[in-house]
Amino acid sequence: MSRKRTQRIKAIIDYIEHDHPDILCLQELWIKRDYEEMCTRWKSFYPYSRHFKEGLIGTGLAVFSRFEITSAHMATFPVNGAPWHIHRGDWYSGKGLCKVIVRVPVVSDFHDPTDILEADKSHLNDDTKQTQENLNIAVFNTHIHAEYNQTTKDMTGTRICQLYEARHAIESHICMYDGVIVAGDFNTQSDELMFRYFFKDDYGLGNHLNDLGANGMNCTSGLNEYSRNPKRIDYILASQRFECTHFTCSNVSDPTDSFSLSDHGLLKAKLVYDCQSDCTMQDRNQIDRRRTIDETANQTLIDILENDKRKRLDQARWFFALWLFVLALTIGFGAYSYVTVYIPGYPRTISLLLYILFPFLIFIGDALLFLWLFAREEAKVFERIANDL
Repeated sequence: MSRKRTQRIKAIIDYIEHDHPDILCLQELWIKRDYEEMCTRWKSFYPYSRHFKEGLIGTGLAVFSRFEITSAHMATFPVNGAPWHIHRGDWYSGKGLCKVIVRVPVVSDFHDPTDILEADKSHLNDDTKQTQENLNIAVFNTHIHAEYNQTTKDMTGTRICQLYEARHAIESHICMYDGVIVAGDFNTQSDELMFRYFFKDDYGLGNHLNDLGANGMNCTSGLNEYSRNPKRIDYILASQRFECTHFTCSNVSDPTDSFSLSDHGLLKAKLVYDCQSDCTMQDRNQIDRRRTIDETANQTLIDILENDKRKRLDQARWFFALWLFVLALTIGFGAYSYVTVYIPGYPRTISLLLYILFPFLIFIGDALLFLWLFAREEAKVFERIANDL
C-alpha cells in the first residue's frame, strides 16, 4: 500500500550494501519477501537476523547483526490502538518491544576503524583479555503508536501505556547484560511529557541511558517528500558503558534523488564500549531505589489514563447496548421466520429474506460482543498502569 514500495525497498537494500553498520534495526518491514530479499543480499555482512511476526500482519520490526544473535524475544504491548481504526492498522500489527542478545567479541578480528560498535581495549591487561572474550549486548527495537489526531489526542493513554511497558522491560536488563542499546520509532518528541518522564528524567531511564541524538537533529525534514514537518521522534539510546563518538541523522534519497527511501531519516551512531566500566551493586541499588518523582508530571499522566479509562468504559457500554439490541432483533426475526413458515399462504419471500439476514445479525452481534470485551480489557490496562504510577 506504500507509495513506491518496491523501488524504495530495493534502494534501501542497495544503500545498506554500501554502508552497513554492525547492527541494524528496522521498523515497518511488513512484507516477508522484502525481509527474505534483504537476508539474501546482505548475508555476507549480516549472517544473523530476526524478523518478528506477531500480530495479524506482523510487527514490522527486524534486527540484522554482524555479530551472533544468541537469543531473541518479542513482547507485544497490552494496548495497541483500536480494532475499528482499520485505516490506521496499529491494532492489527501487534506492535511491541523486541529484544535480541548479540555476542560481540572483544578480542577478535572484527576490530577495525570502520566499526560502528567497537570495544575500547586500552585499559585491558593480558589476563582480562583472556577472560573477557565476549560482550553480551541487549539490543531493543520498538515502534510506538502514533498520535494521529493532534486535536482529540485519542491515543495518548495508549502511548503512555506502551512507553511505560517499554521502560520497565528495558530497565530490567540494565545490569543483566554488559550493555544495552535501544533504537526505534517512538513517535514521541523528546520534549513531550511522557517521553521525558519515562526515558529522560530521574524517575525514568535518564540516569542509565544516554540519548545519543540529544543535539536536536530532526528525524524528518523539508527535504523528505513523505514528511514535510521537521520533528524528532526516532531515537538511539545506549547505556552508560558506551561512548558515542559519532552520530548522524540524515534524509536518504535514491541515487537519482527522485524519491526519499523513507518518511523518517536514517539514524546512525558509532559506539565505543568501555571494558573498565562495571555494573556494581551500587548501580543496582540506584535502579531499585524509589527515585524522585515529579508529582505534577506523575499526576498529569494518571489523569490522562483515568480519562481514557472512562472513555473506554463508555464505549463498552455502547457496544453492550448495541449487542443487546442486535440480540433482540436476531431472536425476534428468528422466531418470526420460524412461525410464519408454517402459516398457509404466507409469502415465503419474507421468510427467505429473514433467513438470509439472520447470519449477518449473528456476525454483527459477535463483533459487538468482541468490541465490548476489548474496551473493558483496555480500561483495565489503563487502570493498572495508573495505579502503578
